[in-house]
Amino acid sequence: LPTMLITFSSFAGLLNLPPIYEFSDLYALIGMTLAVSGLIFTFPVFLIALIKAEIVSSIQITKNRKYVYGVIVILIAVIDPEPGIVTESVLFIPILILMEASLVIAKRIEKSRSTDSQ
Repeated sequence: LPTMLITFSSFAGLLNLPPIYEFSDLYALIGMTLAVSGLIFTFPVFLIALIKAEIVSSIQITKNRKYVYGVIVILIAVIDPEPGIVTESVLFIPILILMEASLVIAKRIEKSRSTDSQ
C-alpha cells in the first residue's frame, strides 16, 4: 500500500498537481483492487467446479472459446474502473492463462472420471 501512495505522489509531482488524497478514495481503490484480484484468482475454481458438477464440459468451453473470451473482456470492461486497452489487457492476460490452466486440469478430471466409470 505505501508503494501505491509513493507512486501516486510521484505522478502528481510530475504533473505539478498537489497530492490530495482522501481516505474514501484510498479505501475505494483498495476495495476495488481486492475485488478484482479475488475475481481473477477464483475464476479457475468456479470453472473447475462447473465442470465437476457436469454443468458444462471442457469440450463445450474449448469449442466456444472465442465467445468465452468475449464475455470475459466485456466483464473486465464493466468491472474495470478505468477502461483502456492497457488496463483491460493487464487484467485479461492473467485470466486467460488461468483459464487455460484450469481447462487442462478439467480435461484431466474428465479423463479420470471416464476411466473410473469403465
